[in-house]
Amino acid sequence: MVVKRIKDMDENQEQALIVSWCLQNDLIPVAVPNGFNLGGSIQLMRMYGLPTSQIKTQNAIQMRLLKKEGLHVGFPDMMIFGRRNAYGNGDVLFLENKVKNNKPSKYQLACHDWLRSLGYTVEVSTDAKDAIQKIRNYFDEVAKQIENEEYIKIRKKIAEQDKENAKRKGDVRQNTRNK
Repeated sequence: MVVKRIKDMDENQEQALIVSWCLQNDLIPVAVPNGFNLGGSIQLMRMYGLPTSQIKTQNAIQMRLLKKEGLHVGFPDMMIFGRRNAYGNGDVLFLENKVKNNKPSKYQLACHDWLRSLGYTVEVSTDAKDAIQKIRNYFDEVAKQIENEEYIKIRKKIAEQDKENAKRKGDVRQNTRNK
């Protein structure tokens, strides 16, 4: 069995590693199909000797089908769903996985800006290790926010109880004075 080092992995292998890590850490990763994934089918068609024109036609057909099914050009590779945030809602991180010095396209950058304008967090990773660190940082920050907000709720509850107790003591003192 050949074991690849992380730096030798292609984008699909890196993404599979990220998915595996997420699942082991109670996060739900959802991959978004994109044109890059068609590369594997193109290589397969070439391996079987299909002419380039037929490969391009098949690729165009597959892209049209993906767009009909909701493919949005430039959308991040993955959505990672995690722990509930302090408001009782699910939390999601969008992740664009770039390897081997690849950079996001202008369509991807525009989509990332749009998602951020809606209040979502979008991260671009350079490899699986970088992606895992960014995922960990994001969901750890959410967990800290939950802990902080839970602490604030507890403090408010204690303050309310103190007010009630003080009010009752005041009422007791008032009643004893009146007797």
